[in-house]
Amino acid sequence: MMAGEKKMDGARFAQLVLSGHARMRMLVLSIAPGCQDVDDIVQEACAAMWQKIDDYDADRKFLPWALAFVRFQTLAWLKSKGRDRLRFDDGLVDRLCQAIASDGEAEGARTEALELCLEGLSESDRELMALRYVDGMKVAEIAQKTAKQNAGRSATSADSLYKTFAKLKASLLRCVRSRMEETGHVAS
Repeated sequence: MMAGEKKMDGARFAQLVLSGHARMRMLVLSIAPGCQDVDDIVQEACAAMWQKIDDYDADRKFLPWALAFVRFQTLAWLKSKGRDRLRFDDGLVDRLCQAIASDGEAEGARTEALELCLEGLSESDRELMALRYVDGMKVAEIAQKTAKQNAGRSATSADSLYKTFAKLKASLLRCVRSRMEETGHVAS
């Protein structure tokens, strides 16, 4: 590797940081409840991560590595504010980091399971779900839209759509739980 060359490019780093951003904020607020400088602390931790990116082992998960930086940056913030005497026991902070990181893994597994389960739906059911949950349309609006598309044919009533969505959600929930169990994750 040439001098100054990073093992990971900036786009990949940004993607990993964004995927763990909520967890990083959660850790700051767990260590320093009520902290008004959460975003500054996370930003400083990210800058420190980028400086040390060559030390990152790509065979390991990114989030636990990132949370270590957030932890140290938060502790430094507490110290700078004269609040370091209020900090938690190191063992408790370690457990918080582990819990937050494992929650992130489970969330990723749930998202992946949901994507696979959505792929198993018929095209028309995926379109209905997208209209409702991606586009944010109300059921009555979807009923009107499908009525216009089905001009002359039987229209789908809002009542019928509510029942369809209930069945689809129940089916997706069963599918996600099953996939989570298959991969060894606890479904919630």
